[in-house]
Amino acid sequence: MRMTEDSAEKARVEAEAVCVRLLQAAPTVAAAPVELLEHLAAAWLRKIEALETLERNADAVAEVDAFTRYFDQGADTPESAWPWLVQAACRKVVALARQSQLLRALEIAESVQARFEHTRALAVREWVAYAGLEEIRIRTAMGETFARVDMVRHAQRLAERFGADEWPATRALVGRIRLRRARMLSELDYDDEALSELSAVRADFAEAEDPGAQEVAADALHMRSRLLKVLHRDEEARSEQRALLAGYARSTCPEIRQTHVLARFDAIAWAEEAADEAGNDADHLNAWIDACDALIFDHADSDDGFVVLRVNQALRHKARALRRLGGAGADEDDQHDQDDYPERADKVADEQWTRYRDHSDAAVQAELIDAMLERLEARDRPGQVLDEAERLLQHLQRSGPMQAASPQLVRILLLKSWALRALGRPRQALETFALLPADAPTGETDPVLSRLRVNVQIERGRLLRQMERPDEALDALSLAPDLLDDVVESGKAGFDKPLRRAVARAMDLRIDILAEATPPKDDDTPFGQSVPLEPAEQAYAQAVHALDQRFHADDDASVRSMVADALYSLAVHQRERAHPHEAIASYDLLLNRFAADPAPAIEPRVASAYLNKAYLLLNGLDRPEEALPVYDALMARFANATGGKLRDSVAKGAASRLTCLNRLQDRGVAVNYGEQYEDLTPAQRDAIAGTLDRADALRDEDKYRDAIALYDQILTQHVESLHPELRRLCRNAMTNKAFCYARLNQREASLAVNDEVIARYGSDLSTTAEKDVALAMSNKAVDLDKLGRHDEELEVYAQIIERWRHADVAYLRLRVASAMFGKACTLADRDPESALAGYRQVLDGYLSAGEANLRLQAAKSAVNLGILLRKLGRHADALRPCERLLQACSGETDEQINAQLIRARISLARTYAPAGAPEKAVAMYRELLILPPRQLSETQRKELDKELLALPGGRLGLVGLFKAARGKLMGK
Repeated sequence: MRMTEDSAEKARVEAEAVCVRLLQAAPTVAAAPVELLEHLAAAWLRKIEALETLERNADAVAEVDAFTRYFDQGADTPESAWPWLVQAACRKVVALARQSQLLRALEIAESVQARFEHTRALAVREWVAYAGLEEIRIRTAMGETFARVDMVRHAQRLAERFGADEWPATRALVGRIRLRRARMLSELDYDDEALSELSAVRADFAEAEDPGAQEVAADALHMRSRLLKVLHRDEEARSEQRALLAGYARSTCPEIRQTHVLARFDAIAWAEEAADEAGNDADHLNAWIDACDALIFDHADSDDGFVVLRVNQALRHKARALRRLGGAGADEDDQHDQDDYPERADKVADEQWTRYRDHSDAAVQAELIDAMLERLEARDRPGQVLDEAERLLQHLQRSGPMQAASPQLVRILLLKSWALRALGRPRQALETFALLPADAPTGETDPVLSRLRVNVQIERGRLLRQMERPDEALDALSLAPDLLDDVVESGKAGFDKPLRRAVARAMDLRIDILAEATPPKDDDTPFGQSVPLEPAEQAYAQAVHALDQRFHADDDASVRSMVADALYSLAVHQRERAHPHEAIASYDLLLNRFAADPAPAIEPRVASAYLNKAYLLLNGLDRPEEALPVYDALMARFANATGGKLRDSVAKGAASRLTCLNRLQDRGVAVNYGEQYEDLTPAQRDAIAGTLDRADALRDEDKYRDAIALYDQILTQHVESLHPELRRLCRNAMTNKAFCYARLNQREASLAVNDEVIARYGSDLSTTAEKDVALAMSNKAVDLDKLGRHDEELEVYAQIIERWRHADVAYLRLRVASAMFGKACTLADRDPESALAGYRQVLDGYLSAGEANLRLQAAKSAVNLGILLRKLGRHADALRPCERLLQACSGETDEQINAQLIRARISLARTYAPAGAPEKAVAMYRELLILPPRQLSETQRKELDKELLALPGGRLGLVGLFKAARGKLMGK
């Protein structure tokens, strides 16, 4: 029987005591009698197994090494010791693999199979087969498709080699190997072969008397059931599931009981899925409850932690289903009153709490708290929520101080704060979060915890806003994007839509607070007249643009809808406060982002944006020639709309379009009352976009030539079109085509495509077009630099700077800053004074920018300015830009900027001595040399070490450095 965590520690202590006693009696294997060695080996292996169960993997490896040193005599090792040695080696393989030391683990697994390849001893062959199974697990974890293909063959060889052994443990292992083979076949999409293998395994082991073999048969049924469900063969899946549940209902084998409870839980999950698809249909919800009851009935008396956890999950699901049944409405013939369902759900939760609140298993406790939190989150009575939140807090505190980062603690505090706020006690609600740090730790990568932290920021922001403390509310909400950035950098963001929704909500609340701080509108200002923006209005607009920049392309329609609403509200605000040009820009941005978005919540906003923009152009600014294409775009976008609100917008647009055409005709302009552009159906648009997506995917896979072929396919067919959507798609295709040529180092081809982007789209009046053209011009400059055509490169930089130096859009400002920096870099060798002026211009213009990528350009300029001045022998001047940078960015959190700060400190260390301040140089070197490895490479460390030694007093500086490091280690 496998150990549990509860029994493992006791087994370890007992086994260690036996080992100590027997090793004292026989310190070397040569002096020990056989019976003593057998007892010692059994106890020692038991200890190693216990360490493995307790997940003390490093200790397990150390024990295996000690065991091997004692028993392994090389060629003189008696065969009686082989089973012990091979088992110990396999334990080491497992322990190493758990520590992600896969190569070491693989090496040992292979050596075990090689060393004992020809043995006939059944007790040894069991562990050789085990080593083969571990090799399969390790290689599939390390490799991709080809590794699985190889391991499918290896599994077959192992099954053939060991399948005839008359040794129960080996037979069960062969079954496990065949199950692994079936899983790999399924992962390779050989589903029919996988199902056949699982059927064969079940048939071969169904009548076995050995519990291990019976477990294999049960697992084969379970795997077949799950695979059939994945393949949408639901009836077959349920049939296999029923066979498993009926066939092993009376088994007392702990491992089979675990498989049985997993099958029961599968039934719960499938019933929940069916209820979701049926839209809270009462029959499906009752079937879900029945599935929960079946698991609870079969396993409620278990004391196995694994099974108890599933029982608690079933109880939570049952309460959830009852709550949904209460909210779904009841038929007249239903014997239960609708209000009874929440009471029944509470009764289930109360019974769960009473039975399991003192359970020792941490996973069971976590599941129990989650169940109680679900109940609280479903309640709308703040008094009840407050009382139960206090009870849960006390429960968490019973074992000692609470972890500030516990997701469950954060959820409880959020509920308590909500209850206090609802009860009219905002100050106490705000004090609730005193248990949490005011700021989230940098580098947090758990999406769930990050989302909860964002929710805390939202709650604090609401409370501070309610208490009329808007500045503090804005500060509380400002950290949410940083939490998302940490998760994005870890590669986990895509797995947690709720985190992105929470961050969007936090940014949206911040926008609302900033909007409230803007001046009221002046009804006496004539429509269309323009007045200057107030600083508060600029801050409001910047916050909206930040939300847009981060989330406009999110795959969650509810998040995109928040962005569209924020842009629309900003445009309306600007129009009402006599900022017509800014309002048009906001409408343009909304339409550029969402004109083709099919989300039902966004389409009405898009239609209204078209109407409002065109109306402002026509009647506010008297520019009917610009209003006309806006009306055309509205008509084209919603020509096939069926919703009432959208049809109203189309009707209003048609009437206003006629007014616009008439006004133009009155002014002597020749107009065309028909369609202005060729037809572009959604299917055609989607097909082109699909081709573009495929090309982009090939580009991301570094298949640049294949991507270029698809981009050319789009461009050949549509590049001459004047249709706005086709122009956008072609612009993207052309921009990405240039990128592919650049990655292929075909700079002339890349240059030609970038020139075409600039020529074709340089005059388009659209924010997205401006960005693409700016990018094409930036990439053109890079192409010219790589080709050694530096005069032309400088001309392009000058064009970028001149065209967008006054841009408000952050991306265009970045392109200007990058062009100024690139121009200075190119001038550094040929015209140092002009380069110095260029670096200073970037430093002065962007060091205090709100956007990190703009500050990064300033940081790079400061460092390069210092280096260039040092090269010119102007050491005193070289100090100022780097010192200024360090002072301005002392609290910087951006990693790229922090890397530039280290470069600035290195520059200062190398400049202080020739500038006449050697003591500052020594101090700066010391600061640098105690930086952690992730901030300073080994090469840099060696260079700085040599430079410090070369300074007067450098050796003294090293002594101080060592003292500082030692003091840091000692906590001084």
